[in-house]
Formats: sequence, C-alpha cells, structure tokens
Amino acid sequence: MRIAFYQVFILVWCSSLVLALDGKGQEVLNRPISVTIENQRVEQAIKQIGKLASVRFIYSPQVIRSDRKVNLSVQSQPLSDVLNALLTPLHVTYEVVGSQIILKNTDRGNSQSEPVLPDKETRIAIAPADQTVSGTVSDEKNSPLPGVTVAIKNTTRGTTTDANGKYTIAVPNESAILVFSFVGYERQEIVVGKLTSLNVQLKGEARGLDEVVVVGYGSQKRATLSGSIATIDNKVFQDRGVVDNPLSALQGQVPGVIVTRASAAPGRASWNFQIRGATSTNSTEPLILIDGVAVSSQAALNSINPNDIENMSFLKDASAAIYGARAAGGVVLVTTKRAKSGKTTIQYDGSVSQKVPGLQPHLINVQQFGQGLVDGTTNDYYGVAPTSFLWYKFGQLMLNPPASGYIDYTNGGTVSPANNPLNPGFGDVKDQTFFNTNWVDVLWGNATSTQHNLSISGRSDRAGYRVSLGYLNDGSLLQWGKNSNSRYNIRLTHDYQFTNKLKLESNISLEKNDIIQPTLIGNVMGQYQQPGLPVSTIDGKPYAWGTQYSPNWQAELGGENKEYNNRVFTNFRLSYQLSKNLSLVAQAGYNWTATDIKEQQKVIPWYNYLGTLQAADNPTRQNSYYLRRLNKDAYATLNAYLNYARTFGQDHDISVTVGTNYERDEANQYQARTSYIANDNVPSLNLGIGDATTKSVTEVQNHYAIGSYFGRFNYAYQQKYLLEVNARYDGSSKFDASNRWQFFYGLSGGWRISQEGFMKELTFLNDLKLRASYGTVGNQSGINLYDYVQLLNVAATGGATSAGFPIIGASPVVTVSPTSTLVSLNRTWERVETTNFGLDFSVLNRRLSGSFDYFVKYNRNMLLPQTFPAVLGASAPTANIGLLKTWGWEGSLQWNDRIGEFGYRIGGSLTDNQNILLNYGGANVVNQGFNGAVEGYALGSYFGLEYAGRIQTAEQLAAARALAPGNNISMPLTTSTLPGVRIGDNSFKDLNGDGKLTVPGDLKYLGRDDPRYSFALNLGADWKGFDFQAVFQGVGKRTIFREGNWRVPFGSIFQGQTDFWVGKTWTPTNTDAYYPILSTGQNATSYNNYNYQISDWSVENGAYVRLKNLVVGYTLPVSITKKIKVDRLRVYYSGNDLWEISHIRDGWDPEATRNVGRANSETTFTRYPFFRLHTLGVNLTF
Repeated sequence: MRIAFYQVFILVWCSSLVLALDGKGQEVLNRPISVTIENQRVEQAIKQIGKLASVRFIYSPQVIRSDRKVNLSVQSQPLSDVLNALLTPLHVTYEVVGSQIILKNTDRGNSQSEPVLPDKETRIAIAPADQTVSGTVSDEKNSPLPGVTVAIKNTTRGTTTDANGKYTIAVPNESAILVFSFVGYERQEIVVGKLTSLNVQLKGEARGLDEVVVVGYGSQKRATLSGSIATIDNKVFQDRGVVDNPLSALQGQVPGVIVTRASAAPGRASWNFQIRGATSTNSTEPLILIDGVAVSSQAALNSINPNDIENMSFLKDASAAIYGARAAGGVVLVTTKRAKSGKTTIQYDGSVSQKVPGLQPHLINVQQFGQGLVDGTTNDYYGVAPTSFLWYKFGQLMLNPPASGYIDYTNGGTVSPANNPLNPGFGDVKDQTFFNTNWVDVLWGNATSTQHNLSISGRSDRAGYRVSLGYLNDGSLLQWGKNSNSRYNIRLTHDYQFTNKLKLESNISLEKNDIIQPTLIGNVMGQYQQPGLPVSTIDGKPYAWGTQYSPNWQAELGGENKEYNNRVFTNFRLSYQLSKNLSLVAQAGYNWTATDIKEQQKVIPWYNYLGTLQAADNPTRQNSYYLRRLNKDAYATLNAYLNYARTFGQDHDISVTVGTNYERDEANQYQARTSYIANDNVPSLNLGIGDATTKSVTEVQNHYAIGSYFGRFNYAYQQKYLLEVNARYDGSSKFDASNRWQFFYGLSGGWRISQEGFMKELTFLNDLKLRASYGTVGNQSGINLYDYVQLLNVAATGGATSAGFPIIGASPVVTVSPTSTLVSLNRTWERVETTNFGLDFSVLNRRLSGSFDYFVKYNRNMLLPQTFPAVLGASAPTANIGLLKTWGWEGSLQWNDRIGEFGYRIGGSLTDNQNILLNYGGANVVNQGFNGAVEGYALGSYFGLEYAGRIQTAEQLAAARALAPGNNISMPLTTSTLPGVRIGDNSFKDLNGDGKLTVPGDLKYLGRDDPRYSFALNLGADWKGFDFQAVFQGVGKRTIFREGNWRVPFGSIFQGQTDFWVGKTWTPTNTDAYYPILSTGQNATSYNNYNYQISDWSVENGAYVRLKNLVVGYTLPVSITKKIKVDRLRVYYSGNDLWEISHIRDGWDPEATRNVGRANSETTFTRYPFFRLHTLGVNLTF
C-alpha cells in the first residue's frame, strides 16, 4: 500500500499532540541542567536557565534585584538543585505552576509578604496602617497575573501578586497611590481613596524596550535594534468586521508603508502596498514571509485569516539586506499565533457586518438629460436651436414625456414611422421610454457579511498546540447575479520539546477561497445606459433599446465565473542546541496553490418594453462558451542556519548567524475552452456543437529557483553601542550563469545615548537612540524566466481553408522561428542602495515615545527597454541602464497615560516620499496625460496644459483664437463658416512662445498619481470595561486625472451621465460657473476634447482625510462572567470608512484609481464602489 508523505506527517503530528496533552504529568523540577554562569546579571542567568529547561519564569525585576551579579556552574543537575543554588543566597524562592515558575521573596511563611524594592539592601518594617486593600491583577484577557509588583508610591513598601494574581497590602491613608508594574505591561497608578477592594487590569506595552521584534532569521529586543523596523501586533486586525485581506487593516498603521486599493469587489479588492515609495519602473512587490517561509507573491495574503496573525514586522532599510536579491521593495515578516503558557483556552470571535455603498458619482435623470441635450446641441450649432436635429428633438421629447412613460413605435410587429415622433429616428429601436431609472441605485445596494473565528490552544511542560478555524462570507453590493467571496481556514500549529536540546515546531494551514462573479461583469461596470430606459420589460423580461442592453440582466443571466482557490501551507522548524552558545535551525516550507476556474457565458434574449418583440440575442448562441482553467503553483523553501550568541566580560554581547537557503517555484496552467454551447443549463466542455475552430486547449509550464548564502553579525557594547552587519549571496535561474550571482550587504549602527552617564541627570528621559544604516538590496522584476535563452515559436499551417494550405504537397507544414525579442546575456539584478538615519525616544516614564527616519534610495542599474535600429527586425532586450532616486522621511509619535481607572492613548504618523528618474537610458518621450516614466521627473507623473482662464471678453477671445492655427490639441479653428473657440470656453497658455498651442511643447508638469504624504491619527481610551478606538487616515498630496468619458459632460452621448456639471456650466447669465460652456460633441465639434483635456484646471486634488475605523466595546465584569463559566465576554460596534473630507469634484472616492472613468467597458473592477461598513461583534474566551 502506498502511503503519501502528508499521511505520515499527520500521523506524527497527531501522535505528538497526544504526548503534549499528556505531558503535564512530567516533573519540571527533575529536568537535568548543565550551565556555567560567570559574573552575569541575575536576570540574564534566569533567562539562560529558562531557555535550557524550556520553562518560563515570571517575576518582577524589583523582587529579584536584577542588577546583582552571580556565579554558578553545574553539570547534569536537576532544575530544582540549580534553582536552590542560585536563588537561596538571594533570598528568593519559587513556585511551580504548570510550565511556569514564579519567583518571589523569601516569605517567612507569609505568601503575601512585602518584598524589598530595588534601592534597599534590607527589609523595611511597615508602620501600622489604618487601611487594607486587596484585589486581583489580570491581563487584557482577564487572566490572572502572578508576580506583579504592587507598591505604595514614594515609599519602599510593596508586595507581589500570588499564583492566582491576588494581593493584599496595607496603606497608611486614603491619599496613598498604589503602583502596579510588571515586565511587558504598562505601569498603572491608582489613588486608593476609600477603596478596600481594588481589581486592576494591566495592558501590554506596545513598544517596550524589552519587546521582542521578529527580524530576518531570528529576533531581537527593540532596545538593541539598529535598523529601521516597524512592527504591528494582532490588535490591528481585531474588531474590524470583514477583513478579507490583512492589508485592508494596515492603512495608516505603519510609517513608511503606503496601502492602496483599486476596488471593493468581493475577493477582488486589489489591495496593494509599497514600502518607502518607488524602487523601480518595474513592478517591485515587497517580499513576504509567513513564519520564516517566503510566499510566491502578495496574492497569498488573500486567503490567510487575519485572526491567525500574531504580529508583522516591516524591514525598511539595510536590515532587509539579509534577504538580498528580493528585498528591494522591503520585507514583511508575518508571524502567526502559537500556544501561550497557561491553561487550555477556547476563544470565539464572531461578527455580522452591513455594507453600505460609499462614494460614487450621481447620475442625471431624464429631465436633466433632456435639458442638457437641448442646451448642448444648441451650443454645438453656435446658438441656433437645431430643431430638425435628432438629438435636439430627443431632448425636447425627454422634457415633455407622455404620461404613460413610454411610446411604442411598433404597429403589428414592425416599426411604424407614423408612431415615431423622432421620425426617422433611431432605426434599431422599437420604442422610447422615459422612466427615471438610476442605474447606480438599481445595481448597487446594501449587503451583509459574516465572519467567525474559533481557536483552541494549550501548552504543557514540553508541548504546545493551537487549532484555529475561520469562516468568512463576504456579501456583494451588486444586487444582480451571483457575486460573493467565501473563505474557509484551518490552521494547526504545534511545537514539541523532545529533549532539552531538540525542539520541533510545525505549522499547517489549509485555506479555501471561493469567488463567484458574473461573467459579463465588464459590461455591468460600463458607463451604464442613458436615463429613461427601464429596469425590465413591462412583464419582467430583459429590455434592450436597440443595441443598448440593460446591465442588470447581463449580470443576472449572462453566466458566472466561478473561481475556487485552494492553498496548503506547511512549515516545519527543527532547532537543536549544539552547545551553550550555539544552536542549529533547519526549516522547510511548502506552499501549494491550485486555482480552478469554471467560466460560462450564456445566451440572453432581449425584448422591447411591451415584451411583444424579441430582439437579437446577445450574447448569441454562437458566442456562448464554457471554459475550464486550472492554475497550479508549488513553492518550496529550504533553509538552515547556525546561531551563536555569547556575552564576554559582561559588556560585550556578540551574536552571529550564518546559513543557506534554496527556493524553487513550479507553475502550471492548463485551459480548455469550447464555444457554441448546445445547452446553457449543463455547462460542459463536451456540449460544444461548433466545428474544430470553436474549441481550444492550451498549457503553460514554467519554473525558477533561487539559491542563497546569508549571514548576520551583531555586536553590542554595554548594550548602548550597537553594530549589525547583514550579507547575502544570491543566485537566480532567471539570469545567464555569468551574471547569475550577486552579493548584497547591509551595515547599521546604533547609539543609546540615554545609557550614557552624562544623561542620567535627565530624569524625564527614558530612552534616546540614534540609528544609521547603509546597504544594498536587489530586484529581479522585469525579467522573464528564460530571457537569456533564444526561444522558438513552433506553429503549423491549418486546414484546407487556411491561407497558404497546402505548402508542401497535401500536408500541413510545421514552422519554427525565433521569437521577436533578442537575447541578452549581460543583464543582472537591479541593485538598490539604501541609506537611513533614525531616532527613537521615550520620555516621561515612557508615556511619550516616538521615532523619526530619513532615507535615500538609489537604483543605479535599473532594467529599461533599449532602442535598436529597426533594420535588425527584432525588439531589443531590456538592459541595466536606468537610474532612479527615491528619498523621504517618516515619523511617529505616541502618548499613553492613565488617570485612575481611565486610560487613554493618542498616536500619529506621517510619511513622505519623493522620487526622480535621473536616467532613462536616453529615451525621454513626454506624452499628454499620465506618464509612467519621464527622465527628470517622478514616476507616474502627469503632464498637461497651463490654464489661462475662461474666455469672457472679445479681447480674450481674439487672443485665444490666435493660438489655434497649427495646434494639435483639438482646439477648434476659426474659418469663414465656423467660429472656433467661443466665449465661455477655456483658454490655455503658450508656454514655449511659438504662437500656437501644441504638445509636447506647451506641456508642464502637473503632479504625480501616487500619494506623496500619508498620515494617520489613532485615538483610544478605556474605563471600567468600556473601550474606544478611532483611526483617522488620509493623504496630504496627490494629483488625479480621471481617464475616460465620465469626466466630460456627454462624453458618450448614448450612455449615462454623471451630474457633476449640472447647473455649473458657463452661460451668459452664469459667467462665474466652474465648467465651460456645455457641449454634446455633435455637429462635428471638438469642444469637449479641447476644454476637458488634461491641464492644471482639469486635474483634481486627491488629498483627503477619513474616519477609517471606529470601535466602541464593553467587557463584562469578571464577577458576572464567572457565573456563566466564561473567562471574558466583550461586545462591540465597529465602523469602517464612516466619514471623509475630500476635494474630489467628480463624485468618485478619493482613493479610486485614475482609470475609474473609462468609457463603455470596465474590466478591472475599479468601478466597483467602496463601502461603509457597520459591524456588531462578540469576543468570547473560555
């Protein structure tokens, strides 16, 4: 019998889980320990012993007086003997609780004794008190905290909490202030008053100096970081309602990280992020690693459950150099949740959310459309009403519609000219309707989404486990057709300590993500129909007006695109302690993704309004089709590395990491398609009834690999002078062997000025650190997989009806020819140099903290297209010939404080980035509008005309007309019969002074499309179980020019129009109007193209500020939840994107992309409206 690898693995995993659950019976104190401690601080000694014995020590530094030095040397002694030898001389005892050991002072028989505080050598007698206070100290999940120091402020008197988090202390009077402090938690001060019972909940420190930060191939204390690394914890993803992608919760949360979105379609939100601005003209995604294993692309985040994320680290400078060739866009390290010490915990988080459509343009109604046609066509005929012109008559008819709301043009099944007031009218229509249908309201409406997460976790002496289940049902704002996103997640994490030296950690994630959308979604996202057309026929069938088809029925009946995504993510990490200071880590990861797509396009019958005549089908039976596509991707990672860490002479801390890495990606895409489907009800590839030309089968396969060697060296002198060196040597299969390998490195240093003796007098200063770094990272975007190999095209002549058949005799001929792009053997990685200067500080007992960074990046060998002589007959390959400079700064500031039982926090961040393309390989073409790359300017720049004002006088009119001859900007010419530009039109400046308006000669730089300034303001408070949080997020500077017809009145006369211009166009009685004289583009005029072309008048200010997230919650008191055997119960309301201030005039959301206004067809979901989200949720812990 054949046994698959995964079956063996699951058997081993389950077996070790059984051992984990049964491991609590093992005796912690009997574990043998070998350790040598030479003149080390007590705290260092305890941490070293805890690591060797796989136990967690809980203590307060005041209790153990952590600054004292100790010596100890034992070989294979039980942990109990080791602790007795170490702690007894220090007058410290301990208590074992599960796999935790609580340290406390020698109690002389009293578990609530009052410990000596740090600045005293002997115990101070306590004066008689007239008041006793007792209570329980717990964490944010209402779990008791043992070992918390409870002290009376400005005295040496205090106590510690016991194993159940309880304490009792005598205080001298009502004005006494109790100070509660514990490592890793925010300090609290509370005035006693008349209280005799006081329960306190401590909150974890967000940025404590002892906070451990995940870095490449390891972790470090924040205090000793010398690189620019930002971290966020799991709180960012909590209480957000529907979170289909972790990026959706990151806007404004991380300085230097710009998060954007293109749509809000379920499963197609297209969230993207950029770390510290542009890096290359080639796409440069940040490298993402989940639990130390790289994923193939950013798309992997679409299916991960944000509730499983413990924290994320963003490597923004030379600290990313340890990932070398793929770190040009920055590096993101995602760490998932694992079991924590303590009892088995069951946690449920559930929410139900309502989506409400957000900002989108308003459409004009029948009367507004009719008036616009009358006024616009009259202007197009230069002030004379064209009473015989079809569109003018149509406008008049709309202003005076029949009471029935429609006119039937048919008579016995044919169109009757006598019944047609527009005779001859539109030749392909059967009726005329005048219903005030607003397609925005018809297509889009409220939707409901739900999200449920359940996790079970526990830890014994040697093992820990966590099992989590997640379900998301994301509803659609689209009210027609099938459109939804469903996500199912199960994650199994487990670790087992086989011996004191050997530990295995595993992580298995199974993810399923199903997305359904209408096949004709591109038609639905179009510019909609003109007003007046009904939602359906009078008897509820699909309505068509000529060749205009109702978008709602295209969504409802046109078929579905069903996408089924399945992902398996496995990660195994084996660590072995080779010696006291040396450890070996080996890690293997396998990320397998399969996307199965079933797409069907159905036939749709269309009718006139009365339902008596059927128009031609669209799509037709011949155009119906069924498609199956299977995309599979397997991404494997192997790495192994050695870690060495040692302290020399108390003051010198050294750590070294060296390792190797191998990654390989195998991709396969298979597609089969058949058209002319016999029956729409049973989609099948076998039901195509067309000939061979209606069927096709294609397959694509590819692979690539990366091999690497890496290392890091850290040195700290007295924990205040810091040095880090990162290096990586990478090779990629995408390059020719001679240019395949490149060396990347990073250097960083830090100076903790606050640790200097001359700073000790500044008692308000807690921490001050300067940082600097320089390094090189790489990028291979813009390179195809086999560009260094001459590829061949293989084809064959077709059947007897094909041109050129037969060529040789009566048989088809196979042809082989080279591809059209020349081979390049000298290309290599783009190499990005990055420099960073930073400052971190905290003052006023760490209530106020912040950081500031300034950075510069140079991409000196950017891959760009080359221009070769056309006589070669082939395209030139890209080459390393470009130079891009990016620079900017980022800062953050936080204030955390507590007044009695009221805690509050305020935080903010501001990010700025700029870039300039210094060398574009000699090619420097400037086009009117959006330019991806122009030498001397930022990437994504706009160029347009300079607005000279509205033409209001005869003098201004003459000056404007003088610039028309020879123009190439659609400016109307003045002739004997045509007036050219008119009073009420726009005028533009002749910037190059040649006497005519031309491009590119008269173009100027108008701004860049991507955000320059990004900012956020975070507010939070808590009081007696109530909690509040608000996040304001925005952009300070962005230029937007919407492409397409929706930015122009009657840009497409047959389709729907937005109302931004209604009542705001120039007329002789409204000369101060913002928009020029109205035109419908008829009578062969080009006024719309001229007036609304890109200029500093037509671009929009994309700056905005919005209330990104608002949360109000309440946690029930422990006294209540204990009665129902619940550890914690919290209910909350959350709202997203509730309010904004924007300068946008066209009605679109300020975050919408520039191409959201494209005419006729929208295939990229950018018109799918963003939404406001209202959520009710519950957090439940057992």
